[in-house]
Amino acid sequence: MCRNLDVAFFRNGDAVPYASTAQAWMAAVADGSPAWCYYDHLPANGVVMGKLYNWFAFNDPRGLAPVGWQLPSMRHWHALASATGGVATCGNVLKSAHEWYNNGQGTDSIGFGGLPAGIADIDGNFYDLGKAGRWWSADIEGPEVVWACCLVYGCASMFDSDYNKRFGMSVRCIRET
Repeated sequence: MCRNLDVAFFRNGDAVPYASTAQAWMAAVADGSPAWCYYDHLPANGVVMGKLYNWFAFNDPRGLAPVGWQLPSMRHWHALASATGGVATCGNVLKSAHEWYNNGQGTDSIGFGGLPAGIADIDGNFYDLGKAGRWWSADIEGPEVVWACCLVYGCASMFDSDYNKRFGMSVRCIRET
């Protein structure tokens, strides 16, 4: 998938709850409910960047990925890194050539179009728009923690990092095999 996911319905047709305020986000994550939001709760930010989803939406059994697509594991992210030069240098290849702070050194030479959509925290605060892109993986680190793939402004590497399930991040899908 060459764009951040931007769906408001699970595969079965049920709506993914929209957290349009910090209070709505905090309420959803407090009880482990699926939710999505726009960065700063501004729909205009979703036009290019897509939606930010908590991990409960990402992992919901109703299916967040569209038909014919699946959600990636860290194995998939590492395979992408290996195919594009390795984790130490693939960041520039994967970053879009636009939207990054100070051009962010992205070349988007393979069409992945990694966007710096930022992150929402547990309290509904937002960080890093234009400076970092983070994408969920299906790999659980612990009861509250999941692995994610990260690209950061000014850095050529792709990082693995662990995040609380209650954060909001971008989602990419891969074709089902």
